Amino acid sequence: MTGKLLAGPGIWKLNSSLLGREDVQEELRRTYSERQDMKDTFQSIGEWWEWVKGRMQDFFKNVGRKAARGRRREFSKLQHQLQELNDLQLRGWDVMNPLEAVKKELSEHFHDESRRIIFHSKLLTEYIRKNPNIRGIPTPGDAKKEVKCTLYMDNVTLFCTDGKSVQALLETCKDFGKASGAKINMDKSQAKLFGCWDLCNKPLPFLIEAGLVKILGIWFGGPGAAAKSWNKRLAKVQQKLGLWSSSHLSIEGKDLVVRSDALPVLQYVTQAWPLLANVAQAVNSMVFHFVWHSEMDRVKRSVMHKEHPKGGKAVPDIPTILRAFFVCCCIRITLLNENKDHSAYRVFYFFLLPV
Repeated sequence: MTGKLLAGPGIWKLNSSLLGREDVQEELRRTYSERQDMKDTFQSIGEWWEWVKGRMQDFFKNVGRKAARGRRREFSKLQHQLQELNDLQLRGWDVMNPLEAVKKELSEHFHDESRRIIFHSKLLTEYIRKNPNIRGIPTPGDAKKEVKCTLYMDNVTLFCTDGKSVQALLETCKDFGKASGAKINMDKSQAKLFGCWDLCNKPLPFLIEAGLVKILGIWFGGPGAAAKSWNKRLAKVQQKLGLWSSSHLSIEGKDLVVRSDALPVLQYVTQAWPLLANVAQAVNSMVFHFVWHSEMDRVKRSVMHKEHPKGGKAVPDIPTILRAFFVCCCIRITLLNENKDHSAYRVFYFFLLPV
């Protein structure tokens, strides 16, 4: 379940930097003193205090809006200055020092904005992690920990294992919105369901994503995920080899291009998906079409894969390398896992012992 946080009008009251400003402190003291004189107009101190809290919330909302408008104006001003200085530099003017100063100010602006976004999102994720009613995905091992959410800038991915956790999550987001002024953008939030979920009684307020899910460039979540992941990488390899096709390279140079440019692109996918048969055939066709600039091979591929002392050209056998890398990843995960299955561990250790 992925949600996007929107900065609401009252979110700045959570930012302690506002309380560090002397003008805000002075205005807050003045307004609070004025409201103390109005206690007699309320039936109880509790009612008066609730009214004061509402006025204080409005105060911080207004201060936050003014601060946000000021930052936007400053950003527009810096952008305009940067454009003017770039134009002057293109005309031959010596504006290196002021140009570097403006770039430095822009860099500081982006750093501050990123820190604000992370600060607001981190508060929500900490609130979710500490909620015992939200059950996340248990992690392997003896630690018995749960993964409830992952955070990247203003994108928050949440993990729930049952309907009660989802309802507790929605209540948590609602409470956080009341406290901070932030809110979940339902139009941009999506939910990905795995397994059977009964949502007839309490449907989710998010868009249900029925397709595949992309995690770190690899597709998961159903049939066709592996093929889609490999096809994306094949297109990338085709593009890289196409850029080198116009260069007049020797076979040794083309071998180096295949090893340095094409192989790493495909090797990344093998950490998640094994090599498919049609992908292996397509990779071989791409490599040898790049080597010969033709659909027809002039030398047998088995000979081309041999090392130079054996009469070959040492062209890498990409499918075999990828299959071996996938098996090595599986072995490494098995051997490094703290909760080892002893039978599998002994089998792998037996085969790796001669190595």
